Amino acid sequence: MDNPIKKKIVILLIIIFSGIFLYNVYKIASEIYKTKKAIDDDYEYNDVTDILNYLDDDSLENIIDKVDTENAVNYSIVYNAFTSNGINIAIYLKDANNPEITLKGSKYSISYTLTKLEDKIYAANISLAALNNDTYIFYLSDNGEENNILNTLDPLKQIKRAKENTKLATFINTPFSVIINNFSYEYDILIDVGHGGVDVGASNDAITEADFNLIQSLYEKERYEQHGLTVLLSREDDGDGMMMGEFDSWNRAKLRGYAVGYYGVTAKIVYSNHNNSSENPSDSGFEIIVPNSFNRSELNTEFKIMNSLYEIYPKELINHIYTMYSRDIETGIAYNKERGSVYSYEDYYATTRLPLLLFKVDVTTYEGAYFNNEDNFYWYYYEEGWKKVSEAKIKAYVEALGKTYIPVD
Repeated sequence: MDNPIKKKIVILLIIIFSGIFLYNVYKIASEIYKTKKAIDDDYEYNDVTDILNYLDDDSLENIIDKVDTENAVNYSIVYNAFTSNGINIAIYLKDANNPEITLKGSKYSISYTLTKLEDKIYAANISLAALNNDTYIFYLSDNGEENNILNTLDPLKQIKRAKENTKLATFINTPFSVIINNFSYEYDILIDVGHGGVDVGASNDAITEADFNLIQSLYEKERYEQHGLTVLLSREDDGDGMMMGEFDSWNRAKLRGYAVGYYGVTAKIVYSNHNNSSENPSDSGFEIIVPNSFNRSELNTEFKIMNSLYEIYPKELINHIYTMYSRDIETGIAYNKERGSVYSYEDYYATTRLPLLLFKVDVTTYEGAYFNNEDNFYWYYYEEGWKKVSEAKIKAYVEALGKTYIPVD
């Protein structure tokens, strides 16, 4: 090793391998910091590659874990949920021998046998798809006696209305009944314009999120209309938006979730426009929030949009752990949906959770950019990167509806 050239080569190799080692240490430390910061911000992330225990939506066996007996009285509903062909319903019964649920219409009736899940809790899967147009009152039949069924669940747990094949099923509570009518779409697309009124959302020195969401949504509405599509916005000015004063005891997110679900039943596509903010100034890029229970094929259009946004967005401005995810209401943990994984937890965000639970409506939320990140905001707002983002959504949804996309002039 007395040869000076060999010494220089060895020193150079040591420097190279040391650099590689330090770079990898930096990458690991950076990911640890991001994850720790996410936890500190109550915005945990968890990368789960295996599909969790996803329940068949028509099964009764797991209902018992979800019943709500807080306000239960005899003949009252303690659980209700839409399924692929109707509803699952669980009833609280103090005494029963051979209980059935009977749906009585003006021309005919249909009965369903109740299955005992545990003491005082009985359940049935009720098909709605074959019902003719009529109003059907729900009765509890047992040993020749009939009693009206009561729905004492919290209003945020009461199913409301949904598309069932070619029918529209609407539930009312006085008495508990379902109204069956022919279904028809009123809108091609419903866009929920995030925030509004006293709720400005994220903000910076240039603009509030509420104002920007409206600008973007009005632009998208106009572009869809150029393709001959009908569009409904949840608000068209700086006010609160539709149905926001109907239930005073609910917070704004729940009110908006209810409204989007109610009107979304008769829309072919429903999505929500938002933008982001974070205490971490390095957070940057777009995010897509989808229902936890949807698989890869059910999110086909959203995956197309995600892939388009990866091409549109400057790579240096995408800086977060997941781009497409869902989030658990109990833990606050976000789960990666970029692999199409399916999860069994309840969705965190009201505008995702309530439309799906109460109306069988799936809503995708688009977070276009981080308003607190100067570089991200400059590209998105001042360089009008948001129009490229909007066009990616417009193209995908127009084509999903069987139309030919018309590029912007």
